[in-house]
Amino acid sequence: AHHPKFLTGFIKHIEHEYKLRSDLLLIDAMFHAAGLLQRSPLTMSDVDVTPLQLLAVAKAVRSKWKEIGLYLGFDLEELAEYEEKRVKLSDRLLDIFHAWTQREERATVGKLLEACTKASAGTAAQNAIEGADDRKSAKELRC
Repeated sequence: AHHPKFLTGFIKHIEHEYKLRSDLLLIDAMFHAAGLLQRSPLTMSDVDVTPLQLLAVAKAVRSKWKEIGLYLGFDLEELAEYEEKRVKLSDRLLDIFHAWTQREERATVGKLLEACTKASAGTAAQNAIEGADDRKSAKELRC
């Protein structure tokens, strides 16, 4: 595909950094780069995170529970309490996610992915969210 010069570098950056998987998201990114959209309905980062997404992410990135907790704003003392309460790593992370959604004004997919990315678990978290969304969509279609 041939893109205007001013978009080419931005598109390469987006494709590399975020591994966009659909043409719709690529088109959305192009419109953002061109300043043609204020806020896109296709952008997940500003969407409130769902319990199904949190469950999927907790299972996918459980080994990074402590780092993710730190990046979500919990201190080491709070994390030690979660460690004492729960043996399973995914349960610890679910408890952290629950507390985070309670204390955060808006717990969004973007904020969750940012914390996971900083903890070197961004790709796994993104894949888990996409999988959770795919399962939800399939379930809605069956109803």
